Amino acid sequence: MSENNPTKVVDSAIKLASDFLSQVVYPAITPSLKEFGEMAGDSIRYYRFKNEVNILTKTQAIAKEKGISVRRIPSKILVPLLENGSLEDEESMLDKWANLLFNAVNPNSIKETKEAYIEILKQLSPKEVLILDKFFEYYSAESLKIRQDSKENISIGGGSLKELSGIEQNQFEKCMDNILRLNLLDTAGLKFSPPQPGERRYTGEKEQIVFTAFGYDFVSVCRGN
Repeated sequence: MSENNPTKVVDSAIKLASDFLSQVVYPAITPSLKEFGEMAGDSIRYYRFKNEVNILTKTQAIAKEKGISVRRIPSKILVPLLENGSLEDEESMLDKWANLLFNAVNPNSIKETKEAYIEILKQLSPKEVLILDKFFEYYSAESLKIRQDSKENISIGGGSLKELSGIEQNQFEKCMDNILRLNLLDTAGLKFSPPQPGERRYTGEKEQIVFTAFGYDFVSVCRGN
């Protein structure tokens, strides 16, 4: 059988995912992922199955790269994490779910993987995650320039964040509405009034955007920091 045979590749991925899953699920069980492979006839379920395998193998690769011996985690974390992550369409989002899982199974992690993080991540689009990543990178760069006790004051103008993300104006506004709804970012005390027809937001530095404490920890965990 050729090394490029798709069936062989999938079987290998299933084996890796199965071995890893048996190390982290709590209580200790050795589930058979092969039964999921029989769902190939159902395209939707098979699609989700492949994504679950992808998340598990990505997480295993991170642990191996960092030399971490993983720990078992409760099913109330593992099951919804895999179920929700399996619905993603983009590879970049699968990376976020893998980072979230790695944080949970890493015994050395200083940040807890909260059940709320799973609920938050499943409500974010790739564009919204991009906005959060761009602000996190900006925040990290700025934090190196100032004192530790001043980091909570780091902010960015709404217009500047839009430019960093490269997202079209109308889409950016919608993304920010959802991010603010989820309490990941805040507008530093600024309260928005209902927009007037044709009114644009986040076009300059009027709206100063800051991380909430919850938002910073969430983004940090999803980035693998």
